Amino acid sequence: MIKERVVLFLHKEILNLKILLSKQILYLLLRFKKPTDKVVIAVSQKLDKYIVQSQSKKYCMYLKKKIA
Repeated sequence: MIKERVVLFLHKEILNLKILLSKQILYLLLRFKKPTDKVVIAVSQKLDKYIVQSQSKKYCMYLKKKIA
């Protein structure tokens, strides 16, 4: 029972971190984007990498993050 609670707690913390990372990336991208641009963020299921695409910059950022 205690193990399950710890795992559930860690899972929630990782999800919170994923949301925080996404918000930070979105903030930076939206700050410099044009009103007609589209921004796409894809986060892997294991939460160890994410891809950011921006239409106006015509680039794709691939960042790998290690979440302990």
